Amino acid sequence: DPSISNWGMVKVKILENKEIKILNANVTHTTNLKRKFPKNKTKISDKLRAEVKAANEIYKNVEMLNRGRHLIREALFFIEQSDFIFIELPVAGQSAVSCVNYGVCIGLFAAIAETGIPFEVIRNNKKKKMAGYGEKKIRSVEKEEVIDFVTKKGYTNLFTGFKNAEHEHLADAMMTILVGVEKYETVISNFYDSNK
Repeated sequence: DPSISNWGMVKVKILENKEIKILNANVTHTTNLKRKFPKNKTKISDKLRAEVKAANEIYKNVEMLNRGRHLIREALFFIEQSDFIFIELPVAGQSAVSCVNYGVCIGLFAAIAETGIPFEVIRNNKKKKMAGYGEKKIRSVEKEEVIDFVTKKGYTNLFTGFKNAEHEHLADAMMTILVGVEKYETVISNFYDSNK
């Protein structure tokens, strides 16, 4: 469940009859550091004001690059030895910030896709339908509903050791897997574990 601030990842083993055993879970965090400039009561020149603004833009770009590097390192380490990946790509939002975050997430997953591990993209409306909302009733599913759905499926151990604020990211990642296993078993090589 990629996000520039909270990237939820769950690693599972798929057994016979689509039984899913959780092996590992993680939420990788990055934060947008606020850079504060001291307030100067004296007037500054337009030239100096422009230089400060340009420096601030460079700072923000470098900061986003560093956040992306941290996320990709964590994700690549987490997916080592994986046979298949399910991912729900984010949807671009209305604001400039959400569009930037969207672009970063797409770029990060493009790098992950280059590892050669087969993957399938799960659309958000498939998650909603699985949670019990029909085609005509698709609406935003609240985070508590996704957590509740995953919990009722018996995956309560998924949240052990994580803060409450992290549960939604883990639940989203687990829901992506549940939809993927249900819908795309035919594209997964060695879907069933012959060794049980």
